[in-house]
Amino acid sequence: MKIVKKITINKPADAIWKIIAHDFDKAYEWMGPIPHSYGIGTDKGVDGAPMEGRICHLSNNPDGAKAKEMISYYSEKT
Repeated sequence: MKIVKKITINKPADAIWKIIAHDFDKAYEWMGPIPHSYGIGTDKGVDGAPMEGRICHLSNNPDGAKAKEMISYYSEKT
C-alpha cells in the first residue's frame, strides 16, 4: 500500500526554504506539539548546512522525551 498526501503552500520557495533549512532549529515556532527546540553543531553542518541537526523537546518537562534529528544532506541549489 502506498499513501500519498500533497499540499499546496501559497508562499515563495525561498520563504519555505528559510523555515525548513535555515531555521531548522526553530521547529517550535511552527510545529504545535513541540514546546522547545534548538540547533546542535552550529556552523558544522554537512554540505554547508547551518547546523548539524536539532533537538526537539516533546513535552514541557525539561527531563522529558526529546527527539534528535540530524541533517544528512543539504543543498542550496534550486
